[in-house]
Amino acid sequence: MMFHYETGFNIPEVNGDTGAIAFVHRQNAKPRVFVADDQEEVLRTIVATLQDEFQVVGMAANGQDVLRLVPLLNPEVLVLDIVMPLLNGIEAALRLKASGSSAGIVFLTVYEDRDFLEAAVSAAGAHAYVLKSYLATDLAPAIESVLKGRFFFSPCIRARDRLLESTLS
Repeated sequence: MMFHYETGFNIPEVNGDTGAIAFVHRQNAKPRVFVADDQEEVLRTIVATLQDEFQVVGMAANGQDVLRLVPLLNPEVLVLDIVMPLLNGIEAALRLKASGSSAGIVFLTVYEDRDFLEAAVSAAGAHAYVLKSYLATDLAPAIESVLKGRFFFSPCIRARDRLLESTLS
């Protein structure tokens, strides 16, 4: 998949079949969001879902492009897929945090597995975990929660965990 980009920054060309896009919209009061997913249709859906409430400043199809673009674009929130080529979302988030990034992290994924959730929150420092099947209803509230310093998890994950905890008690 190849994206073309338009930006005022000097960003090196993307090699191979991966790509990235960066948008620069000046003087916009909307919160700045960067999105990464290896499926172009998912990226389009995310942008369409967020465009009224947020400023999408860039997109990437792999974790290496996330590492390259996020420091240049300085978004307030990152929306990252967990499984991406070249570098997964959790590793990208870990490296960004280690380099001093203060962007809040929302993981958008198909994985309901508790191990992924724990890795996203405990290791990578995510404040939100949204299932792709709930993107339309959960993504914007998740980003708003992260901007306010609060946690957000898709309701089906919270409900399942409450059921599991009550069963084990």
